[in-house]
Amino acid sequence: MVADLLIRAAQDADSRDIWCWRNDAVTRAMSLSTTEISWDAHVAWFAQALTDVSRRFYVAEAGGAKVGMCRFDLAYDGASAEVSINLNPDLRGQGWGAPVLAACIARFRQDFPVTITATIRPDNAASQRIFARCGFVLVDNEGRDGFGHYRL
Repeated sequence: MVADLLIRAAQDADSRDIWCWRNDAVTRAMSLSTTEISWDAHVAWFAQALTDVSRRFYVAEAGGAKVGMCRFDLAYDGASAEVSINLNPDLRGQGWGAPVLAACIARFRQDFPVTITATIRPDNAASQRIFARCGFVLVDNEGRDGFGHYRL
């Protein structure tokens, strides 16, 4: 599957799809923030996300279809980055999670060979499996914030 993926920088034209993905009920239930996002709030966030020098935002495509996205937020010291992944809800359960994450990490590390971290809800078993398949290890189980913290 990884060979079939095209990883590219997110663009303005991706905004509506990503907004829909972010507001999907299952996505919200497994996200760190579970509230629905208004279109206006998303537009402002997305515009900022595309121009933020400490953020890299990728879209994964296969056969011309958008499969998912990964966002990397660089730490202030540049020594690490936090990754967030979201898959197209229409393709959920088809085995795209680990390939999308692995391909996006490979693309990100071409420019930033740093430690990558992730924060995952303790009840999000699917994400835990995806991140484990990509080599992430649990470093703090349900710390002060109640989430699992992982590192690659």
